[in-house]
Amino acid sequence: MTSFFSNYSNLRINPKNRQIESIAPPGDLVDQSFLAVQAAAIRLRDEVISLNLKAMGVSTLLDVGCDFGSLLELANQKGIKARGIDVNLDSIRKAREAGLNTTNLSMEDLFPTKISDFVTLTQSGHTALSCLNILHGEWKDKTIRDKFISNSLNYFDYVVITSTRKQLKKIQREHDITFFKFIGPRNGPITKFQYTLSQYGTTFFFTGRLHKIEKSFWQIFTGGYSYANPVNTYLDLVIIMSSKRAT
Repeated sequence: MTSFFSNYSNLRINPKNRQIESIAPPGDLVDQSFLAVQAAAIRLRDEVISLNLKAMGVSTLLDVGCDFGSLLELANQKGIKARGIDVNLDSIRKAREAGLNTTNLSMEDLFPTKISDFVTLTQSGHTALSCLNILHGEWKDKTIRDKFISNSLNYFDYVVITSTRKQLKKIQREHDITFFKFIGPRNGPITKFQYTLSQYGTTFFFTGRLHKIEKSFWQIFTGGYSYANPVNTYLDLVIIMSSKRAT
């Protein structure tokens, strides 16, 4: 079963009804249910992000690692001029099939020579960059990731990330962050442990009956933590930040 946030390979935007749907869903009912919940969680997350950015006066959005374009679609619906980049050609294809503005580009190539192509799209309003799931990836050279965050904070009025509490503390130590906005119901960052436990019933060791026993163990161990609530977890991970506090 697909089990992690950043794997959206079975999802796309239907060009006709503009809804997120699964592509050739697997036969197993558990997998189909997972995809249905994942699609709903992604749409809610991106809807809430778009509403917040619109309320904050953002008129231009660059989505780095745009996947199949869910955030681009919902931002466009709010009147935000959104453009995405992704290194995955299949993601680019699916986004373009939905009529979205996307470019096949690696993160390493984005700064600094290409960034002017994105921050001059509008003469009014604030600019924002989103890089959801970027911090959670496997990086051979983490200095590229850190430089990317630094450049993003310098170039854009707002930066939208998904981050755990530990990752956020690292960003705070290294950058002068003057503004935070948490969009989840907890109104603050969560730990990696919490988000792992809440990820679609994913446990660490077992499947089948033993999976249920382990799930009960973690519920008791965490003091009745609301286990397997993927929708809230998608929201709890999202943070909007700025190093210059756009006004």
